[in-house]
Amino acid sequence: AVVRSAGTPFEDPMTEAAAKITRWVADLEQNLMEWFKETANHKQLSRDAKAQRMAQCANAATAMNGGKALISMYISELPVFKNPPKFIFASVLEDPEGVMLLKTLTKCQREVTEAFRHELETIRAVFPRFSIVVEHLVEKLMRDKLGKAADI
Repeated sequence: AVVRSAGTPFEDPMTEAAAKITRWVADLEQNLMEWFKETANHKQLSRDAKAQRMAQCANAATAMNGGKALISMYISELPVFKNPPKFIFASVLEDPEGVMLLKTLTKCQREVTEAFRHELETIRAVFPRFSIVVEHLVEKLMRDKLGKAADI
C-alpha cells in the first residue's frame, strides 16, 4: 500500500478504481434486473411497450457482462416454475401396465411444450441472443419439470 504524506495508507489508484468499477457494475446489474422485473410485472403497459423496455435492460446486461444473471432471473420468474404442478407416479406394483406413468408423462410434456411456446415470442422480442435464453429455458424445463416428474 502507498502511504499518504500524513502517514495513513491508501490503495493504489488503479486498485481503488477497479474496485469502484466492480461495485458500480454490480449495482448497475442489480438495477437492470429490478427494472426488467418491474417492467415485466407492469399492468398498464402494452405487450410491445413491455418488450421494448425489457429489451433495453437485456441489451444493457448482455453488453455489460453477458446478461447471465438477468437470464436466470427471467427464467426462474416464469409461472411454470413458480407454481410447479405435482406429478405423482403410481408405483409399478399399483400400475403394472404403466397407464398412470404414460398419462403423467403426457401431461408433463404438454405443460412443458405450452410453457415453451408461450414464452418463445417474448424471448425473441426481448433478448439479443435469444438462443442462449432458449437453451437455458429448455434445460430448466427438462431438469425441473421432467426431473420432478421422475422422482418417485
